[in-house]
Amino acid sequence: MINTTGRTLPIKEAFARHFLHGIDEAYAATEEMRDWLNRDRATRALLCADRMIDDAEKLLNSYQEKSKGQTKGLHTPLPVILIAFGRDTQPASPDRLRPLPNPEYVQLAENGETYQWRVDLVEQRVQIAFFAHTAETARAMTSQMRLFFQRYGNNRFPVRWQFGGYEFDLTANIQDLPASDDIADLDGRTNLTVLTWTFTLDYQIPHITAPTPHELTNSGKIRGFKVVTQTGVEVKRV
Repeated sequence: MINTTGRTLPIKEAFARHFLHGIDEAYAATEEMRDWLNRDRATRALLCADRMIDDAEKLLNSYQEKSKGQTKGLHTPLPVILIAFGRDTQPASPDRLRPLPNPEYVQLAENGETYQWRVDLVEQRVQIAFFAHTAETARAMTSQMRLFFQRYGNNRFPVRWQFGGYEFDLTANIQDLPASDDIADLDGRTNLTVLTWTFTLDYQIPHITAPTPHELTNSGKIRGFKVVTQTGVEVKRV
C-alpha cells in the first residue's frame, strides 16, 4: 500500500502534470516549436534534480547526459523545458496560510475510516528553464505558457495524496509568476537561447496517522480510530 503523505514528490508530480496541460494548449509559432510539439508528450518538459536550480548549464548537461543512448533522445532534441525545485522549503507567509499543528480527526472519503492529521503549509522556490535554438522560439514558448498561467484559476492546481488506501486532493498555488523572462548565458553555446522563470509555490503537506500497528479492514483500507472525541474535519475527494 502506497502512502505519500509527508513527502514533496507528489507536489513535483502534480506541478509537472499541470505544466503539461499548458503545453497541450500551445501551438507551433515556429518550425522549431512544431518539432517540439510533435515529440512524445513526456519529453517536452522534464523534472531535474533539486541541486541544479539556478544553474541552467547543469540543467542542460543533465538533460544531455540522460539522453545518451536513448533512441528518442540520442541527439538531445531541442526545444525543451527543464524544471527544478529548490532544495529547501520555508514556512508559508502567515498572512496567506497558517499551519495546522494540533492533530484533528479527518475522513478522507465519505463514510471512510477516521484518521488524525496535521498540516504543514510551506513555500518552495521553483525555476523553469526554456531551451531553444532561436530566441524567437524561446519567446513564443514563454509567451504562451505565461498566458496559460495568467488565466483565471490556472495559478492553482490539485495535488493528489495517498494514505491508507484512499486518495484525496489538496491545492497548491503559484505565487508571483514573473512578468518577464530572465536570460541565462551559457559559455560557448552561442547557438542556444535560454529563458528562465523563478517563482514560489505554496502548498500543504499533510501528515496523517492511524492506530499502530496498522490493521486492514475487509475493504483493504488501513483501519482508523474507533472513537472520535472531537469534531472532525472531513476531506472529500475531488
